[in-house]
Amino acid sequence: MNPDNLVNRIASDLYRVPGLKAEFQTDPARVLSGYPLTETQRAGLMEGSFASLAEAGMHPLVQMIYSVARHPAINAQISASAYIDAVMAEER
Repeated sequence: MNPDNLVNRIASDLYRVPGLKAEFQTDPARVLSGYPLTETQRAGLMEGSFASLAEAGMHPLVQMIYSVARHPAINAQISASAYIDAVMAEER
């Protein structure tokens, strides 16, 4: 599997695998230990900023899904369009 696809797959798994998102919200390091990630990927996923997720190889739209799984309260703080604007600004 392409390493970038793996980080995107993790975000998908959080919503597809029963109980994984709840476990991830409690202990993200434990959930991530179940995947063959590089140290850069693991660090990026744990840190969770737009830049670190991009460095880990995560697609910008998948970053939003991942961020909501990691921090559910983000839904009340930022809209999808504001999120995309923030990602684009950080990449400049």
